Amino acid sequence: MVSRCSRRAAAAEQFLALLTGPMEQRSLLGTRAVPETELRAAAQAAVRTFLLAFGPGAEPAVEPA
Repeated sequence: MVSRCSRRAAAAEQFLALLTGPMEQRSLLGTRAVPETELRAAAQAAVRTFLLAFGPGAEPAVEPA
C-alpha cells in the first residue's frame, strides 16, 4: 500500500510536469521568451488536467501490483 504522503508527492510531481513539460518545447529549451498568453493557457490546461486526475470526484488511482 502506498502512503498518503507518497501519493501527494507523486501528484505534485505530475502537476509540475504538466506545467513545465510544454514550456520546454515552446521556449525552444529556454532560447526564446514565451508570451504570457501561452503561459496562461498552458497553466490553465495543466490545472484542468490535474483536477480531472486528482480533484474531487476523480477515480482513485490503481496501485501497481
